Amino acid sequence: MSGVIVNRYALRHVADSKYSHFDGSWDELVDLVEANLDNARPGHLPAIKKVPVPAEGFKTGVVQLTKGCEMVASFEARFEGEEPRKMVAATGVKSDAKFVEIICYHSTILEPHQRDGTDEWEIISVNASPVENEPIALEALLYNIFGGDGGTALDLTDTQAIVEIYKSWSYWRDKAVCAG
Repeated sequence: MSGVIVNRYALRHVADSKYSHFDGSWDELVDLVEANLDNARPGHLPAIKKVPVPAEGFKTGVVQLTKGCEMVASFEARFEGEEPRKMVAATGVKSDAKFVEIICYHSTILEPHQRDGTDEWEIISVNASPVENEPIALEALLYNIFGGDGGTALDLTDTQAIVEIYKSWSYWRDKAVCAG
């Protein structure tokens, strides 16, 4: 049976980052994921799991935009070895999450330079949100659909892709990640 580990990509989910984060330790996060793995929903590939965990102790990096909200932008790689991409964030404060899903990839579907295990579920992302079933951010979705560096290929028809793009745009058009 596969265990659960934290992939280095998830290490960006810390309090002083723009991303959602857990106030507990990485070991506590692994314990939460292991305790809730049986409740996982399938991802868009069989070797991806979306593991719901209790929202207590999680902060969301999603900021509701208001008129005059200051935004910051950069062009940077998310981690060493990846091509840079556009990053846009808003000034603001992280708030308590209402819904949390931990995204886990089985190590066998990760490229060798991306994986940290050999037969484990690797925590890739801490998705803490103010709402349940938050759509993937538009820029990340486009990287997935069009096969950008660091994206996870999606097997979608053109119609399915347009539906996913519309869902993402509808939600994210007045939201951004916290500038940290």
